[in-house]
Amino acid sequence: YSLGALLGEGAFGSVRSGTDSSGTRVAVKQLNKARTASDVFEREARMLRGAGTHQHVTCLIDSFESPAQWVIVMELAGGGEVFERIVQRGPLSERDAALVVRHVARALAHLAARDIVHRDLKPENLLFVSEAEGADVKLTDFGLAAFCAASPRAAEAGGEERPATVSGLAGTEPYMAPEMVRLDAYSHCVDVWSLGVCLFTLLSGYLPFDPHGTAPPRLVQRNILRGEPDWSAYPQQWEPVSQEARALIGRMLALRPEDRATPAQLLATPWVA
Repeated sequence: YSLGALLGEGAFGSVRSGTDSSGTRVAVKQLNKARTASDVFEREARMLRGAGTHQHVTCLIDSFESPAQWVIVMELAGGGEVFERIVQRGPLSERDAALVVRHVARALAHLAARDIVHRDLKPENLLFVSEAEGADVKLTDFGLAAFCAASPRAAEAGGEERPATVSGLAGTEPYMAPEMVRLDAYSHCVDVWSLGVCLFTLLSGYLPFDPHGTAPPRLVQRNILRGEPDWSAYPQQWEPVSQEARALIGRMLALRPEDRATPAQLLATPWVA
């Protein structure tokens, strides 16, 4: 693979654009071996294998190791992060936000059918495939994903069978579902909650449980456990937003997982469809 521009960088490695031997553009994630355990690399590769191919998931192309790095090669989504779009342009229109929800809900339905929970759904992990109007959105970064069912799929992807639910804190705190914060067992419903937090943020430009971005972790967790998003922090942001959009956020942020909308129900909602 020939490497190109730096797309992103973190404490454990970087992602660069690249091309393979046929000239196809790809994304190359390089994890520093000195800072990353082999099981972290193997987990992400296993989850991507389990996810398979889908229009709204950055699919695995290759994985291997070099003397200094673990390497994961994926589809390239070159339109930038949804997060960057909000930072650059402000809140999205309802039409554009609905497109994001529609595409991510399709990805979540696909992952649920394959017994996978993503566990780190946030605007930084949603990528536009191009800068064109109405471009597809893809869900990326499966480093914290987990199988959440005792299914042959887990073994097929190179892992052990999993229990019917998973547990433990994972992801980015302001997007965590209450059952995760409580350290309860949980399943795919946590991803719908995270998508609800994303939708709130897409339409308002701020986080529902940390509106000023300065709350200490304990306060963020308390706000999540109450299940009361802060609609009043910046009321002007909500003036143009329809009741249908607000009601949908409420269904996605239902405190009880069983009361939360499923991906299929989201896709059947007129506002999303």
